[in-house]
Amino acid sequence: MSNFPPDISVIIPFYNPGEALRKCLDSVLGQTKKNLEVILINDGSTDVSVEISREYQSTHPQICLLEGPNQGVSAARNRGLDIARGEYIYFCDADDYIDPELCEFLYSRMQSSQAQLATCALLRGRKLDELLCNIPSGSDEVWDTSKILRDWYLPMQRGSSYHRIEARGYLPGCMFRRDIIEREKIRLTPGLSMNEDEVFLMEYLIYVKKAILSNRPLYYYCYSDNSLCASYFVHKRISREKRQSGLFLRSEKIRIVFEKSGLAEEYPGLHAELLINEVYHRLQKTAIACEQSFQEKFRASAAIIHQLKSSPAWAVLLQNAVRLPFGKKLFLRFLQCGTIASLSFCAVKRMRRE
Repeated sequence: MSNFPPDISVIIPFYNPGEALRKCLDSVLGQTKKNLEVILINDGSTDVSVEISREYQSTHPQICLLEGPNQGVSAARNRGLDIARGEYIYFCDADDYIDPELCEFLYSRMQSSQAQLATCALLRGRKLDELLCNIPSGSDEVWDTSKILRDWYLPMQRGSSYHRIEARGYLPGCMFRRDIIEREKIRLTPGLSMNEDEVFLMEYLIYVKKAILSNRPLYYYCYSDNSLCASYFVHKRISREKRQSGLFLRSEKIRIVFEKSGLAEEYPGLHAELLINEVYHRLQKTAIACEQSFQEKFRASAAIIHQLKSSPAWAVLLQNAVRLPFGKKLFLRFLQCGTIASLSFCAVKRMRRE
């Protein structure tokens, strides 16, 4: 690799993408924008992608290949961030591919506008005919901090009464500044493999003073039976315990980021929602832990509720109970009644989903 810092670090984690990795790498190496480094992270693959990655690394000096056991997509991306040298960061999934102009398009707009974030759109589906945008926008719209928080960050709080605008967090639709990521110590949440991109973007957004947005589709999001999304939502290959653990990790991180954003006092109702989401998923995670006996689960759940009622979060929940949606308001009442009532509520909700 060159001794000169690259303009962009393209981070590509992979876990058994098969021959799709070849198409992905060809699209990244064929960018009109030069001076890129490509960081490949083998997350414990066992298929032909291992040989493909080594083949490309041997013939392309801009590729850095990291190998290791399977730890999940978040940990793999973090490994890439730890060694990245580029001024800008771009994430790509190994079973997708990108337009030849993607890197140049996002890079040039960030340079010319001095923005801390640039976006493009994605095409998804078996026929690549579904347009996906992180946020509805025109061409080259520039947003400042207040608009970013109001019209992008807040609507991304899924399941809340503030979700009035269609807002998403697709990482491949964004280019980031590495200095912000490093200065604020932003990383993906280890163990979180669904919606991990949204959580990372939420944290990054609270430090963005200017973003330049575009609805031009430059990323091709390919459907695969082996993809993580298909495992979750189509084939349901992810265990119930792992799924609930992911929901808890996500809700906990979103609450932490929200408090870090300084918006908790301005939006106390939303703060209460995020708190109660976290408690609910923590109790569900505890209740379905396979390795624990009923008595152990009960004691752990009682400790969670006791800790909540002894913390400042309990006062926030009680003060803002009237602002909670009906289901979460009902759960708060069950929490007030004690551990047995709370676990009964969680059990009924779980049975309805299953």
